[in-house]
Amino acid sequence: SGVLNALLLYFTLHLDDDPRNDFTSGPDNERLVAWDQSVRYLPVELKVQRGDVLSLAASHDSSTTRIGFKQVDPSHLTDIGHLELLHTTPLSHGAGSALPVEENKKHRN
Repeated sequence: SGVLNALLLYFTLHLDDDPRNDFTSGPDNERLVAWDQSVRYLPVELKVQRGDVLSLAASHDSSTTRIGFKQVDPSHLTDIGHLELLHTTPLSHGAGSALPVEENKKHRN
């Protein structure tokens, strides 16, 4: 058992059908110069056990990127963090509450 309080995010970009042209920002890329992995701290701490499955959802449009848990079982919650951020959102499916991890909006001049 333990506590989940952050996520490590990285991506692999498939540029064409040739895997030699793929780019990854993950820990296996020894030639990273700018696009490192990204740590996103959760707004609440979650109690977890080995084998727990927590589903993430990600979406974007022309101005916003959203990452969050689709559903958070109340048994995973601790008293640490911003519990007021638990709410039903477009990321939520079924019982429980959605937990947004990050929402980035592009700034336009």
